[in-house]
Amino acid sequence: MADTGLKLENAAIQRLADGRFLGQGFDLVVPLPHGPYDDTPEGRRQLVSAFETAYREKFALTPPGVPVEFLNIRVAVRAPVSGSEVVRQGRGGGGAGRALKGTRPAYFHEAGGFVSTAVYDRYKLGVDDELTGPAVVEEEGSTLVIGPAATARVASSGNIIMTLAPHPALSPLGRGMKNKVKEIPTKPSPPSGERAAVRAETPASGDETRAE
Repeated sequence: MADTGLKLENAAIQRLADGRFLGQGFDLVVPLPHGPYDDTPEGRRQLVSAFETAYREKFALTPPGVPVEFLNIRVAVRAPVSGSEVVRQGRGGGGAGRALKGTRPAYFHEAGGFVSTAVYDRYKLGVDDELTGPAVVEEEGSTLVIGPAATARVASSGNIIMTLAPHPALSPLGRGMKNKVKEIPTKPSPPSGERAAVRAETPASGDETRAE
């Protein structure tokens, strides 16, 4: 956590345990008192008391005379995040060129087919590095695709902020083209007296059905 720039003096530590009464088929996650815990009768009593208190809050009663067993002990550390204080250390920008892995063809519908696309290593990009599409940013868990008309920049937090080009339908030219679409009127229904009448006659045995 210290590597992210968070102030550990403001962190809160919470201890939790997965416990149950002996013989139960489920466990309950309960908060534990502040440590450290001693392997003494008093230390065991504190842990059992914490579990029984949380159990009564959920189920109202506790089974008398049944031992308590703990399956897992957890420690959670939480620190407040104000956004601007979270930074990536040692990742100063030096230009996107040093993160370039090469180029390869990639298909973009807006470009009308395959185009030569720059491929970047996410872990070598630094703060304020800028990318111009078409480009692909690769890392172990994901891939970021930057379209031909888009740009991207690495923010001070280490996140990549991408700016997309306006959609053609939302541009003034696109709106003008949309307004010029010719409307095709629907053909009015004929008057009731001109509608074709269809009559089906029930055939006698051996006759065919006839419609007029």
